Amino acid sequence: MKMDGVKGVGAGAEAAQFNFTAWESLTATMQPLLLNAISHPFKNCREDVSAAMVQFFGLTSSNASLFVPNHSKLLVSGFEATFAGFTKHARGEEGKKKYAAQDTLLRTLAHVIIHGDSEFYYEIVVTPLLRMVFDILDVYDSSTEDTEENEKVKVKAEVEVEVEEVELEVEEEDKGEEEEVEEESNTKNDKDIFNMARSTLSFIARRCLIKVDNATQIVDNLIELVRSVIEGEGGKASWQVRQAAIRFLGQFYATHLFLISPDQTEQIRALVVGLMGDKRREVSVSATSSFTVLLAAMSEEQCAKIVEEFAALAQKALRRKGKMLIAQARACNVLVASVLIRPYDVPKFVPVALGALAPHSFEKNAPPLVRQSVTKCISEFRRTHADNWAEHRLKFEISQLETLDDSVSLTSNYYA
Repeated sequence: MKMDGVKGVGAGAEAAQFNFTAWESLTATMQPLLLNAISHPFKNCREDVSAAMVQFFGLTSSNASLFVPNHSKLLVSGFEATFAGFTKHARGEEGKKKYAAQDTLLRTLAHVIIHGDSEFYYEIVVTPLLRMVFDILDVYDSSTEDTEENEKVKVKAEVEVEVEEVELEVEEEDKGEEEEVEEESNTKNDKDIFNMARSTLSFIARRCLIKVDNATQIVDNLIELVRSVIEGEGGKASWQVRQAAIRFLGQFYATHLFLISPDQTEQIRALVVGLMGDKRREVSVSATSSFTVLLAAMSEEQCAKIVEEFAALAQKALRRKGKMLIAQARACNVLVASVLIRPYDVPKFVPVALGALAPHSFEKNAPPLVRQSVTKCISEFRRTHADNWAEHRLKFEISQLETLDDSVSLTSNYYA
């Protein structure tokens, strides 16, 4: 019986070794095939390819091995090599292949998050692929950026399309019809992949996927990634990329708050505040929304200190008469966020914030976007505090009530 037991152990080890060897052989065969199918033209096939990647690149605990890090690097480098072969404003057949590759990337990320052990592979898989997702947004909106340079890029891309069509010697009438159909297809693909990329970023940010023991390094890398994405190449990131990056950062902070250190919180705060004065309203609004998340996690004393700092900056900006427009926008948006985080209460810092905000709703020195933002904030404050205003008004000083009196959003009788 003892010998039988020894034989049983030996047979089990031999079977395990055989299974391991067979799996490694199958993996070595499948990985190149999957990478070559990244730009597959059929949607259902791309779905199968992305699901298979999680298995054959060792991103699940069921088939994890000592070679998992190498497999992960191979997956990332495969996507990088694929996208490196496309031009930034790809159109025609190249555009279709690029769209297919981007679709596979987003599907693969979703499978890694849902079906893989992403907490073990966040730094070596999720973070590198995130940069490619932001690149998708840059490709989509770079031709719609309201800058002279991007307008030139758009014209250049259109000229390249026309040159290709001339080289193909297409009949003039047919060429016009083909251009229209092709452009509609490109536009639809751009919009579809853009929306998928934004949804993927939100999905990842809202899922807590980081292990505690290596959280510090991963968060540092993500902060640096978002910083580089916001700055862009040569400091010219498109506004939709900036908006998506700052929304991702705010959502990520809310979900991973217990893993983020005070120093990292300060870095995140600096990035968010920096975009609260962005020239694009969409970006500044998203940054303000993200800043409310940071304020909601602070104590009342911390909020009061921030309000005091930016109230002084807002008042200084008014006195400088249009010479501190960006600082003025940042300060006002910070104060707006501080008011909106407590919609049915009046902490000590809210009267200070409103007192500093109110003049920006009617002063000519305030930019139109700032006046609109302040006016909307005060109107919202009025709506949420109307029922108990007799009690809430006691927390305001006379000078603060008089300033609110002059605001275009509120009647003098309301604060009388």
